[in-house]
Amino acid sequence: MERKDIVIIGTSGFAREVLWQLKEADACVDRYNVLGFVDDTPPPKNSETLIDGYSVLGTTAWLAAVAQPLCVVIAIGKPAVRKMIYGRLKDNPNITFPTIISNDVHFSESVKFGQGCFIGLKSILTVHITLGDFVIVNGTCSIGHGATIGDFATVFSHSFVSGEVCISDCAEIGAGTSIIPGKVIGENAIIGAGSVVTRDIPANCTAVGSPAKPVKFHN
Repeated sequence: MERKDIVIIGTSGFAREVLWQLKEADACVDRYNVLGFVDDTPPPKNSETLIDGYSVLGTTAWLAAVAQPLCVVIAIGKPAVRKMIYGRLKDNPNITFPTIISNDVHFSESVKFGQGCFIGLKSILTVHITLGDFVIVNGTCSIGHGATIGDFATVFSHSFVSGEVCISDCAEIGAGTSIIPGKVIGENAIIGAGSVVTRDIPANCTAVGSPAKPVKFHN
């Protein structure tokens, strides 16, 4: 099988984790040829010119105009930023957004993945789970039966999402969060790291604690 060229948007630690997974996972090594990174923030003066051996090829404006087939991973943890970047690129027919799943992720054949998702090392997704587009499930997460995760949502590492939970579009679940069965996380909600969600969380708020409670609302 001919390998496809792929670039990573972002240069943060998470982007480097994505690079590592693309280089280490057998399915990814056989499928993709990593060209480098894309980032809109210029590197600081006197900074390293290479990131883990790879160059920053250009900005998202450059990427939006590419004229050859190219796979893209948007390695940005913040849901709103990931959504904004996709909006800049979605009209270029040469760009595709593959879903990247680590070799050691365990998931049943009843799990449905949208485009552009990233599922990190040692995560477990059980049965009848639906993930929208551009969902990030970082390393060592557990997603229970019947859960749904909306477009552009992020579940950070070591989080436990119980059965029948609904995480709405663009929600952000902080590292080490636990959500008990059947709860709903509203659109654009942010759950602070280490929280325990025992009730539904409304949209457009930040909730923290055990039990998690909204502490502020935002646009």
